[in-house]
Amino acid sequence: MSLGRKSLVAVLLLMAVPLAFAQTPTPPGQEVAGKLCSIVDFVQYIAGAVGIVVLAVLGLQFVTVGSNPMRREELKTQMGLALMGLFIVLVSKSLVGLILPNAATC
Repeated sequence: MSLGRKSLVAVLLLMAVPLAFAQTPTPPGQEVAGKLCSIVDFVQYIAGAVGIVVLAVLGLQFVTVGSNPMRREELKTQMGLALMGLFIVLVSKSLVGLILPNAATC
């Protein structure tokens, strides 16, 4: 390769570097909304998994409680609270969309 070709290749590579790292600026609101969506997704998955495990354990306890009516009522109440918690987890993205309209796209 001659010196002219090496120079041409070097110049073309140097010109291509800024294009490779070019980014379009994101508005500050979308950046925050994207982070909030990631947090909501993570919490939603964890809370959903914990809620399902809690419901399974409560269901097993309900089946094996025997004839203790007070304990049955306690377990029914706990199951209702666990179901309400799962409902809140499912609706959480919609609530975030109401508070921050930019986050509704996540």
